[in-house]
Amino acid sequence: MARAFRLEIHTPFRRFHSGKAVGVTLTVSDGELGVLADRAPFCAPLETCIVTVRGEDGSVRRAAVTAGLVECSNGTLTLLAGAAEWPEEVDRARAETALARAEGRMRTGDSDAETRRSLAAAARARNRIAILGGSEKP
Repeated sequence: MARAFRLEIHTPFRRFHSGKAVGVTLTVSDGELGVLADRAPFCAPLETCIVTVRGEDGSVRRAAVTAGLVECSNGTLTLLAGAAEWPEEVDRARAETALARAEGRMRTGDSDAETRRSLAAAARARNRIAILGGSEKP
């Protein structure tokens, strides 16, 4: 049986998850990363992505998280994300509306800063739709 490690996922609004995991898959700036127990310490920018958590009991849960920071040290993987949601917390209609609004702003963006904000909003919305099994890719 795989060894477990501590997993903490925090947002500015709540402690999203605190518990044990035997494996976590997430996306950092360099690409997709899988984390197991006894992983060498690291710290990296967390991308907006779907985080897959494999539990000690064989369960697999997926969460939509937005960009932040991930740190692995002392047997604990900590994610500090802008937001995090389990699939049952996502409102599909709201996510689809947010995606349409962001795509509209991208087409009419007056500045580079506005375009960057619109791209980030679209990525968040696509990620939320993807966690529900929608056609959008994060």
